[in-house]
Amino acid sequence: MKTYLGGCVYIDVDGYDLVLTVENDRGTIDTIYLEPDVQARLVDYIVTAHDKRINDEATVEGGK
Repeated sequence: MKTYLGGCVYIDVDGYDLVLTVENDRGTIDTIYLEPDVQARLVDYIVTAHDKRINDEATVEGGK
């Protein structure tokens, strides 16, 4: 099931890969296929970035 992520970006699953597409009113502009090992690295990146942002926000709030 294709899901809109925002900014003209959609995500879908083709049974193996995550499929990211960039679309506009004329159709698909670009497609990226993320294999499972790349998906895992992306998730690790997102978790690390999220944790860093939470820690940075806590540091700023704690410094007030």
